[in-house]
Formats: sequence, C-alpha cells, structure tokens
Amino acid sequence: MEYHDLMQKLKDLAEKPVIHLPDRTRSEALKQYDQRFKNSKLLAMEAKNIIPGGHEHQNAIKNPFTIFMHKAQDAYLYDVDGNRFVDFLMASGPILLGHNYPELRDFAVDIIKERGPITGVMVDHEILAAKEIMKHFKSIERLRFYQSGTEVGMAAARLARCFTGKEYIIKVGGSYHGWSDTLVYDLHLPGTANMFSYGIPNGAIEKTLSVKPNDTHRIEKLITMHEKEGKGGVAAVFLEGLGGDGGTWYVPPEFYKEVRDICDKHGVLLVMDEVITGFRLAMGGAQEYFGVKADITMLGKIVGHGFPSAGALGGRADIMAFLAGQAEKVDKGGQAIEKSVMTAGTMAGNTLTCAVAAKAIQLIEKTDAINIAGKAATKICNGVNDIFQRAGLPFFAYNFQSIMHMPMSGFYFVNMNKPDALQQVDVRRKVLQDYQMLLMLENVNSLQAMRYYTCLMHDDKAIYDETFEAFEHFCKKLKA
Repeated sequence: MEYHDLMQKLKDLAEKPVIHLPDRTRSEALKQYDQRFKNSKLLAMEAKNIIPGGHEHQNAIKNPFTIFMHKAQDAYLYDVDGNRFVDFLMASGPILLGHNYPELRDFAVDIIKERGPITGVMVDHEILAAKEIMKHFKSIERLRFYQSGTEVGMAAARLARCFTGKEYIIKVGGSYHGWSDTLVYDLHLPGTANMFSYGIPNGAIEKTLSVKPNDTHRIEKLITMHEKEGKGGVAAVFLEGLGGDGGTWYVPPEFYKEVRDICDKHGVLLVMDEVITGFRLAMGGAQEYFGVKADITMLGKIVGHGFPSAGALGGRADIMAFLAGQAEKVDKGGQAIEKSVMTAGTMAGNTLTCAVAAKAIQLIEKTDAINIAGKAATKICNGVNDIFQRAGLPFFAYNFQSIMHMPMSGFYFVNMNKPDALQQVDVRRKVLQDYQMLLMLENVNSLQAMRYYTCLMHDDKAIYDETFEAFEHFCKKLKA
C-alpha cells in the first residue's frame, strides 16, 4: 500500500463512528472472562495490593483484569488457567525465532552452567556479539552494550550533545525512544507535547523539539532557527525505524534520505532507533530496508532475543570515542581532562546476554527468520482483510515484514484540532480495550489489539487456521 493511500485510509477510519460492542455481547464477554480466567483474576486481585496498578508491564492486558501467563513456547502463550493463545505480542517485538527456541535455550543453559551469567568485568562474548551486530549494521564502527532501550536512548542523546557541542534534540511526534526525561515528550499522539511528562521538570525537556510525522521542512526550519548565535544548536534528529510508535505513524521511504541530507547539510547527527526494527525489517534493520546510514544506532531488547539486560549503542568511531574519553581533552582549571560521556551499567554486556545475542543473530540469519516471519505476516494480513471485508467492517490490516498493524478503532488518527478530540481518543481507546478482550476470548494475544508481531513459528497451517477462525468469531460478535 502506498504511503498516501495508507494515510488516507487511516484518516477515513478515524472520521467514521467507532463501532462499540453490543451491550449484550459485552455483558456475555465479561461473564466468559470471569469463567475462563479464574486463576488470573485471583492473582490480579492479589497483585493490586503489591504492585502499583497490579501490573508491571505497559503492554499488559488490563481490561477487565490482568491475564497472568505461565509459559511461552514457539508461537504460543499458556496462562495460569491452562488456556493457550496464539501470541502476536512476542514480548513487544524481540522474539523472532519463537518463544523458548530449543537451540537458543539449550545454548543459554550451557553458558550459565559453564561460565555463569555475569562476571562484572569483560568477557569474550561481548566482542563476539558486537562483531555479529556490526557485520549487519554497516553504519556501526564501534559498539557498546547497555541494559535496555531506554538506557540506550539516554546515552545517544548525551553522546550527540557531547560530540557536537550543541544542545537541542529533534524527535518526530508520536515516537517512543524510551522513558528518559529528555525523550518523554510528544509520545504516542503527535501534538500531546508534555502530556505524559509528569514528574519531569520543564528544564529536562525544554531542549527537546518535536515535529509532525513526515515534516522534513519543519525539521530543517528548526535546525536553522537554532543555529543562530545563542540558541544552542541542534545536536541530533532521532527517528524510529518505521516511523513513530513502531510504525503506527509510518513515514514514506524517502523521508529517511531527506532527513539524512538535511543532517549532513547542517552538521547534525542522525540517530536511528532500531529497537523495534533491528533484525526484523532486515538483518541491517531499517537502515538496510530503506537504504539510509545513521551516525548513531539504537538497539534494545531485540539484541538479546528476549533475554534480560539487552541494549546496544553503535555508531561512527569518532563519535563513539567520547564514550571512552579517547576523543579529546579539555582544560579544567589548568588540567587536561578527558572529555567523555558518563554512562554505566553493572549488568551491561553480561556473559549470558552477549552470548545469546551472538547466537540468536546467527540463528536468525541461518533460518531466514526475517523473511519467513514476514511472509507469515503478509498471509495473515491478507486473510484478516478478507474477513473484515466479508463482515462489512471498515477495519484493515497491513504489515512491514513481520510487523503488523490493525488500526480498528482509529484512535491514533483522531483530528486533534477538533474540540472533542481528547474525548474521542478516550472513547476509541476504551473500545479498543473491548476488542482486545474479545480477541483474548478467541485465544489471540496482541499488543493492545493494534500491533501484531510474527516469528519464525507463525508460518504454520495450524496457526493460520486458528488466527482466521478467531477473527471470524470476533467479527460475528461485533456485528451481533
């Protein structure tokens, strides 16, 4: 689907009345939920007295209560009540081979037995993992491991400012680059500014600028404005690999090359956030997929294929040198002090995660997991679109390789200039929660019923049949 056609379909969906669950359907679904997920409900009640809100994860199922999982295997999740779900969440993206992939699991167990999970100092697996990443990301000349995508975002912003001597960061509205103070601005919905920035002093985000998706003219204008003496200058432009929020705010392929040219023209660094797209769109991530080269690359959970404490920051050697104090010295009170960016992490580069990272990348390449998972996503989107069309529903599905989107309520694309915009967003978000409830009852797990990831193991007739049957039932209930 061409960019402008996709944008028009998304806007049209948001202009149409949202489709609520019929009252009877919703009432029956709530009863079924109580019956099928009894143990989860008990755990959810207990969790509320222990964990704030009763859940740890932003993408946890919360409506009408949290579902607790017991096991993950292949393309399935199994809950504490014995229900099995076709899983399209894939731990929010990092699982590409499949849950608990035997060869990777056995390798990880052997590493723990033979070497232990962490030493607290350097191990050879850090070099092996870094070389595997650098093999595929041609823009990376040096690489350092961190413990999460959020840490990587923090380091990227700090590094860009140190290298350039400039102060401002430009991001695209709707993008998510982790939850650091600098980057929690204009999240999810472009134009929301500091709506999600509670607890963050204004001073922490006053040097973060945001532009609407696909607005290269505004990017260059902001850079030019802040080049003026005393303005501080723009250090970097941050881009997600598919557009904001994992491709929800998709931008056309030429956008990346245009931003690259603007950055080169003005001496601004281009930071590509490949937390979602690295090793999913292509072995070399969005940079390979779109044919663009970043100055700094962010990688997160995908590096460890779901194993903990995973993240990596890579880039040009002259930029990355500032992480080691090797770039230059500055005069501080008559003493030559190394100019370096302070970052740290006890668990960063640990034995287990780095060993698994290298092995997982090798297995992804060996099995052709990216293309097989991508073909599975295309087949599922085609089948689901046929189901939506036959049901007379305005919904549609589309994918970029193994990253699928199903914008059924249109809440992301509400016109924020309308007086009832925030009310519409809230209503449509709640309707989407009801859709997710129905899909969970049909044994389909996803990221809030909007985003779906496939893995190597989704390419299976049983998976296709279960998925299509689930959406057939979902549509019938919605039309009842």
